[in-house]
Amino acid sequence: MLVAKHGGLGAASRASGKPKATLSRQVSRLEDDLRVRLVERGSNAWRLTEDGHLLATRSADILAELEDLGTAISGGDRLPSGILRVSAPLLFSQLHLGQIGAAFCKRYPDVQLEVHSDNRFVDLIDEGFDVVIRGNPPIEQELVGRRFLTDDLVIVASPDKMTWSQTGEIPAIVLTGFKGNPQWRLARREDARQPPIISVLRLPSYLMIRTAVLAGAGIAALPRSIVEEDLRAGTLTDLGSIEGGHIDFWILHTARRLASAKVTAFSDFVVEWFRART
Repeated sequence: MLVAKHGGLGAASRASGKPKATLSRQVSRLEDDLRVRLVERGSNAWRLTEDGHLLATRSADILAELEDLGTAISGGDRLPSGILRVSAPLLFSQLHLGQIGAAFCKRYPDVQLEVHSDNRFVDLIDEGFDVVIRGNPPIEQELVGRRFLTDDLVIVASPDKMTWSQTGEIPAIVLTGFKGNPQWRLARREDARQPPIISVLRLPSYLMIRTAVLAGAGIAALPRSIVEEDLRAGTLTDLGSIEGGHIDFWILHTARRLASAKVTAFSDFVVEWFRART
């Protein structure tokens, strides 16, 4: 709805060039057809009703899909534009999306990138997201996309601060919510004399765990991308990787709609970004 998009008759009239009276009649006709009130009419302004807001939200997606479909059928070369809402895990956003976002917006200045960092699984349709980035996502028929990064988990310790005896327990730092004690086989403890590993500290993020490991609080399994510089500098020691322990990152969009130009452009850009760095 043009009036809903621009927030009133006056703004809609200016944007479209259509007379306010024409727009008002079209809104009234739509209300008669649907048999619901879409707009609360006041002396100075219009306000969408709950039904009007629902219609505007749902129809926006439908109209955008029809526009994309029309462009695809006609063979038009439409440049990416508009707001692109992306949901990504907090840690991934902190590590990567600042640089990626800056470079993407430089290449596509007509796209307004809006990133939301959230570790929960958002609903693309109901919450109005165009794209989600997820690590090890479950198979969902409603989502399609591409894998762009695989990050393995490496067990690390601080070589100058971390000590344990042959008979003592090895302290470990794990994510909050991890149950029990880790069953890790350390590369430097291949024989049967490896002491048991005991969880002594639980923290909510990998970055916090890295800081605690550097401080000598224990060993931990961390994504290699987070500790690569520490391993090169010697401030952390690689004690081995976890068999089968890796994180596959995917960029996904809904299969219920034709991928828009901005979604395709961002997906291609992310894949290209990490391909150039591996």
